[in-house]
Amino acid sequence: MMRYLWLLLIPLFNYSCKDEPAQTQDIFHAWEAKEFISIESFYYPKIEGNKILLNIESPNSYQLKLDHNQCNGQISQLSHSKIVFQSAGCTKICCDSKFSQKLVEMLPQVTSYHLDNNKLNLYIDGWGSILFQQIQLE
Repeated sequence: MMRYLWLLLIPLFNYSCKDEPAQTQDIFHAWEAKEFISIESFYYPKIEGNKILLNIESPNSYQLKLDHNQCNGQISQLSHSKIVFQSAGCTKICCDSKFSQKLVEMLPQVTSYHLDNNKLNLYIDGWGSILFQQIQLE
């Protein structure tokens, strides 16, 4: 009897020890920056009506559309809940808002992310996070 009980329990233990499935495939979208969630967020308000976009196209590249400028950068690490952005190269057409400038500054400091439905939260240790909402590019 005990032998049969073990035969039933072994698959249960095996299933419970498996890693959670990676959620990286869900991150490959266009995301609109909504707000900074930080003590400093008061100093960097988002201008109503401006769409600041982050487009994660592949596991190793991203694009930013700021108020006036465009940026391109590399992603050096992307795995389940971990992401590391490299500094972006940006055009210098005009003056971007403080919100956009801070986004470009903080993106390389992101260490992890969390997806919840159509929201992406990028976390920065000791600072806070940046909240994005998924959008459809036109």
